[in-house]
Parts: sequence; structure tokens; C-alpha cells
Amino acid sequence: MEVATAFMWCRGKEYETRNAQRSQYRSIAEKRRLGPSKLPFRKRSQKFGRSTHNVSSELFVARCASDVAQRQIEFMMRMQKISHKGIILVFTGDGKGKTTAAFGTALRTIGLGRRVAIVQFFKSQKTAEWKPLLRLAPSCRLFRCGGGFTWDTARKVNQKVADKAWRQCRALLRDKKYALVIFDEIHIALRYKFLKTSEVVRALRGKVASQHVILTGRGAPKSILRLADLITEMKCIKHPLSKGIPAQAGIDF
Repeated sequence: MEVATAFMWCRGKEYETRNAQRSQYRSIAEKRRLGPSKLPFRKRSQKFGRSTHNVSSELFVARCASDVAQRQIEFMMRMQKISHKGIILVFTGDGKGKTTAAFGTALRTIGLGRRVAIVQFFKSQKTAEWKPLLRLAPSCRLFRCGGGFTWDTARKVNQKVADKAWRQCRALLRDKKYALVIFDEIHIALRYKFLKTSEVVRALRGKVASQHVILTGRGAPKSILRLADLITEMKCIKHPLSKGIPAQAGIDF
């Protein structure tokens, strides 16, 4: 029994010695092959007399920083994929600010270096916001199709205008150049049956996937509201017209 134990102890020492020698040979071969500049931090520190503890800490910090940077890159890539999803925005209600909100979003999109197209239904008067927007071409294109208020313009005239505007809208929904398209007062065309709501919904479903669409006007139909990703209702709480104050330049036109 003692002989067997002594034999096993000797064999174990022999294996331990052999493994140490092999490790030493591999370390020497690695130094010759890589050179000092390509050695791992720990081996380089041992060669040049630096503290192994400090190098280990540096290596740990470097690895943590690398992991954080990698996670940040992955997060940004995920956010970038999500941000390419085009959405449909509806600005409706009897309060002021629907077109104003749409045009403000247009300026934000242009500021990102992307293109915007605006189609206006039933607006033939020249309002002040068109002057700066026209100077932003080709980043911004504007289509004013004419017509007028439903109570003082013949229906035949407005029907012709609505058909012309809708043809332009359908073309823009298929155009990949434009990141944002705005159909101003299209809800009025739907409300007074100048356009078929089902046809508009079908065209919106078939738009460019990354394209954002803003629809404005009072009385948005329920089918449009169901389709929309964002709905804002402007509610009139107080209006200067109730005090006899007329529309103001720079505020209303």
C-alpha cells in the first residue's frame, strides 16, 4: 500500500514538472512570435517590471468600457430601426393650431436634412408661412390646389380642386424622396364627400413604409382615427373673435 502511494506521488510530481516545462516553452515561443508590443497586458507587465495588479485593474476597466460602448451601439441601432417606422398623425378639432402644428413639424423634418411635401385643400389665399417655406426648395415642396370655403364656393369648383389635390397626394404617398407629407384640410374634403374615405384609407395603408403623414382639418372620420398612430384634438376654450377681435397677421395668416 505504501509503495503504491509513493509511486502515485512520484508520478504526480513528474506530471506537474512536465506541465510546468511545457508552459514555460509555450511562453518563450509566444514571446518570440508576438514580440513585446503584442503580448497580453499581464505578460507585458511582467516583462517590463510593471505591477500586475495595476495592469489587471486597467484591463478590467477597459473591458467594462468596451462592454458599455457595445451596449450603447446596439441600443442606438435598435432605436434607429424603430425610428424608421413611418406613422400617421391626425390634427383635428374645432380649436386653432392644426395647420400651425403641421407646419412646425415640417420645419423640424427639414432641419434634419429630409424632404417635405405639403398639399393644401380649399386654401387659395396666400398666407405668410408660404414665403419662407418656398425658399427651402427642394427640401420643401408646396402644392396649393385652389378652391375656397364651402359656403361661398360652388361645389363643382371645389370638387375639381379636391380631385386635383388628391391625385397629387396619391403620387406623394408613393414617392420615397419625401420623409413627411402633409395633407392640409383633407378632413374637410372627406366630411363634405369630395373624397371617399375608403379610398383615402386604402392609399394610406399602401404608403412608403418609412414615410410620415400628417392629416389636418376638423371632423376627422372614425376610420381615419382608427388608422392613425397619433391623434391630437385642438379644443377651443377661448377665442378672440368672441370679443370682436378679427384675425391677426402673423397669428392667423
